[in-house]
Amino acid sequence: MLRLALAFSITLLPLGCGARSPLGGPSFDEELPGADGGVVLPDGAAAPAKLCPAWVATHPPVQLSNTASIMELQSALGTSSGVLVGYADEQFPPVDPRWHARLVSYGTATLGDESSLMPRNSSQLGWTGVSLAQGNGRIAAVASDQVNGMFFVPIDQNGAPTGAPTRTPGDPGRYLLGTSTGFSALRSAFDPSGLRHSPVELASLDASGQVLGSRTILDASVPVDWYWRFGLADGSFVIVWAASDACPGCRTVRGQHFSESGVAMASVARLHDFGANEYGNYTAAATSTGFLLAWSEGGPPNPIEFVGEPFDPDGVPTGGATHFAKFPGPNAPLFALATAPGGDLLAAWVDDSLSQHPQAYVQSVRADGSPEGSVATVSTAAPSSDTVMVVASPLGAMLLYQGDIPNFGIEVYAVPLACGS
Repeated sequence: MLRLALAFSITLLPLGCGARSPLGGPSFDEELPGADGGVVLPDGAAAPAKLCPAWVATHPPVQLSNTASIMELQSALGTSSGVLVGYADEQFPPVDPRWHARLVSYGTATLGDESSLMPRNSSQLGWTGVSLAQGNGRIAAVASDQVNGMFFVPIDQNGAPTGAPTRTPGDPGRYLLGTSTGFSALRSAFDPSGLRHSPVELASLDASGQVLGSRTILDASVPVDWYWRFGLADGSFVIVWAASDACPGCRTVRGQHFSESGVAMASVARLHDFGANEYGNYTAAATSTGFLLAWSEGGPPNPIEFVGEPFDPDGVPTGGATHFAKFPGPNAPLFALATAPGGDLLAAWVDDSLSQHPQAYVQSVRADGSPEGSVATVSTAAPSSDTVMVVASPLGAMLLYQGDIPNFGIEVYAVPLACGS
């Protein structure tokens, strides 16, 4: 059985945490890393209390997938064995019509066997990324397609299925989290535009993936163009969503705190506003007192900056916005944020796809959003990436991204990290 080392965990992350959505948040159906896996230790182990002001790469980038197609990084889950990475072929029709998981170890980047989790319908109808979660000593994966509905499969620490998939017809399931009785997932209808709209339901699942009950958490009256969630160690979670309802071209990021069973624990909180000409990205990760929302702002002729603002679990600000990294641009890179074991956070990003010599970077960030240490380059050979995730634990950290191999395809990569100070 595994336990959390901090009062708050993260979930996909990730991210959560990563890729660009149509509204600048985590994109398509990639999941924020974590899902009770951001800071995970075997029972009886103690988490180191110190902060880590400087993370360094312990191994060059290692390639996880190897299919001549467009392999999409979709989820990452930290465990005591390493990081489980979920990915699939996003091409229509897919060369490989299956969702996969693969374990990569901290430090040495040793790869486990690639696991085939479940097949998906290969038509051009909608499908989701695979979401990984753990809780109460169990690990599971959930993914969906528009023909079959939601699939759930229990897996071991190497990502191998330990039972047959459970299929639930209807709306897709996303953002799996472990609960006191099994798991839960968010469900909402596929949309031809690629966006995610309300209503959004919370489906409570038993350990085998059977649906025990559902509750609407965002009804159809709530403007939602994109949503995701991250879990807290008490079993509650925060759902974050964006909508372009404030003014033409604007984006408003909102959040709401819910109990494990989907009961609202606070009213809707307005977290951040992007103006009509602001094209920044955003993500969030849990802290010991709530969560940190981070976003990018600026652009030519000004530099791009990352900004963090702390909130309590109910979305009430507990401090002001603080700039924690700056770079010349010209475009805002994709970035991810993860809770780290000492109480701080780890931010990671990769140069945008237009960069001639892309690099990958990390930066330690305090829970109040202020920088800790300086920006570190952890890879000088990172292919241009459309997705970035990061996971941190007392055993190490992992930067994940997808990148292009000329004349072959897009593949998934991992860079193991360790505290360097």
